[in-house]
Amino acid sequence: VRTRFLMVPADSIPADPELMNFAMSRGASAYFEHCASCHGTSDGQPAGFAQGFYIKAPQFATNGVENDPENVLFWEAAHGIRFTAMPAFKNTMPDEDLWKITMFLKRMDKLPSAVDAAWKKLPSATPAI
Repeated sequence: VRTRFLMVPADSIPADPELMNFAMSRGASAYFEHCASCHGTSDGQPAGFAQGFYIKAPQFATNGVENDPENVLFWEAAHGIRFTAMPAFKNTMPDEDLWKITMFLKRMDKLPSAVDAAWKKLPSATPAI
């Protein structure tokens, strides 16, 4: 599936359920690894250090970005957001992973059932005290 994902034009991926499931499943995993500490998991809670940001990071489980264009989501993840704690990932993460995260974020409100179940099973970014 990964090979097909890399070979097809990006605008045709949403029409292929197998490729979309692949992309969103991998996107959820990459999101958890790189984004959840600031933007939270399905419980909408950031990690403790992120609660101290002067400009609060949006919690995507509660303040989604589904209405943002995909190219904007990709650009913000790749280049960061000036004067905030949002870093640029273009030098530390391959574009393929950035696009998978983008596809996951864009469709968070209507994830396929298997991806949604995996998303909801991810542990909170805020450890229990």
